[in-house]
Amino acid sequence: MIDAESAIYQKLSAAMKADNPDLTCINEPVASTESFPCLSIVEADNASYEGSMADIQAERHAVLTYEIAALANGGAGAKDQCKALMARADDEMRQMGFTRLSCTQQKDQSGSYRMIARFRGVIGEDYTIYRR
Repeated sequence: MIDAESAIYQKLSAAMKADNPDLTCINEPVASTESFPCLSIVEADNASYEGSMADIQAERHAVLTYEIAALANGGAGAKDQCKALMARADDEMRQMGFTRLSCTQQKDQSGSYRMIARFRGVIGEDYTIYRR
């Protein structure tokens, strides 16, 4: 199995914190947090890419799906803060070679705002990410 989760998390979280030093980045799903703003970066799926498997013994590429959640505390500007965080994360993921599959918005009962996006890319053994 090609395991690039730590490398991708570190690269994205470093880029995001460079723009927003108060940002909390975590690498697991988050239902709620006490620290805002927050970015959850999770490898949601890692599957063998069958198109490059010459034989059953060697995985040369994997299809990775990442779920990124931006969370902001309720109140004025929460939606705008989430949108700005997600736009920056989207730029970084695209520069790495990922394609955004979806992006949804929601506000919970406590007033916190979140945006959740899913990204997909095919990664090689050398961690090169391909769009196709």
